[in-house]
Amino acid sequence: MIRFKHYITESQEVHHTSVIPLVGFSPISHMGHQKDLGHALGKLPGTKHVGVSGTGEHGFTPEERTSITKKQWGPEHKNTTMAVGGAGETIRRAHDSLPKTGKKVLHILVGHDRKGFAEGLKKSLESGKMKAMEGHSFHEIHIHHPEDTDRSHGMSGTNMRKAAHEGNSQEFHRHLGSMFTRKQSDTVMNKVKTGIEAGKIKLKR
Repeated sequence: MIRFKHYITESQEVHHTSVIPLVGFSPISHMGHQKDLGHALGKLPGTKHVGVSGTGEHGFTPEERTSITKKQWGPEHKNTTMAVGGAGETIRRAHDSLPKTGKKVLHILVGHDRKGFAEGLKKSLESGKMKAMEGHSFHEIHIHHPEDTDRSHGMSGTNMRKAAHEGNSQEFHRHLGSMFTRKQSDTVMNKVKTGIEAGKIKLKR
C-alpha cells in the first residue's frame, strides 16, 4: 500500500481542533480535577471536542454525566462538543468540524496518567490504522497535558464519596461546585449515596 505525504504551501490556511478523546467523567469528579482539564482545553486552539464513555457509571447516564461536567466547566465551554462515543469517534468528529481545505492540526489533551493512551492514538492516526477516520488524516498531531495545580483545597474523589456516604451535603456541595444550587447538589449526592449503599460505588478505591 502506497502512502502519500501531505505537501503544504505557505499560502494554505492552518485549521486547529482540540480533543479530550475519551473520559469517564462522573458525578464524583471533584472541581479540582475538572478545572485542570477544562482550563487546559480552554487554552488550546480551534474547535473543541470531548468524548464521553458510554458506560452507565454509578447509576448516572452518559447524558447526565455530560450535563454535570458542562455545568462544572462553565459557560466558556458552551461551544465544546461533548458526545458519547469512543476516542476514534471523537477524533473523527473533530476532523469533520474543520474546513475541507488547508492544513489540519490535531491537539490531543489527556491527563498525565494517560500519556501512553494518547501516544497510541497518535501512532494509530499517523499510520492510517484508526478505523473511524476512514482514510482521513491530520497534517500534524500534538499531545498536551494539564498543568499541575494547587491541591490545598483538599478536594478528592475519596473525600467526595465519604461526604455522600455520611450525608454531609455541605462538603459534597463544595466538591461538586458552587455553580450547582444546594438542591441540585443534594440530588446528585443522594444518588451517589444510594450507589455506595448498594455496593455499586466503592467508598475507597
